[in-house]
Amino acid sequence: MIDKRFVHAYVLDPTDPIACYNLAKEYYAVKHYGEAVSFFLRAAENSEGDLRYNSMLHVAFCYRELGGRNYTLNSIYKSLVARYPDRPEAYYHLAKLCEVENANMDGYMWANLGLQNINNLNTKFESLELDNVVELLFLKAYFAWLIDKPA
Repeated sequence: MIDKRFVHAYVLDPTDPIACYNLAKEYYAVKHYGEAVSFFLRAAENSEGDLRYNSMLHVAFCYRELGGRNYTLNSIYKSLVARYPDRPEAYYHLAKLCEVENANMDGYMWANLGLQNINNLNTKFESLELDNVVELLFLKAYFAWLIDKPA
């Protein structure tokens, strides 16, 4: 069930990126991914910095939940890396995508780049599915093992 407070906040100001983001999170929680993508995109369009980054990352999460959208996911994550090269979360998700696609060399590279930026991990928003350095270290070691490269 969508919290009416978030709907009301959006109706009062449809250009408010926080209102769009909160409403998108509500739709995401009830698995209405199409609506969630729409509101995450509106939040990203009207914001900068962390809110834009998190909104676009959640657009990717919606497409991931729908399944069969690896090309789209790859494009979103790479655009986030290009725009926010110091943030580790998109590197992590690219590495996870490489795990699914058996792209071991690329996965190793993305995990390594994410580790180089782990100090910029932003924890003030809800989980972006990367909580600590251990997850990236594991992926780097996993890909190194797969390609027979010393970790």
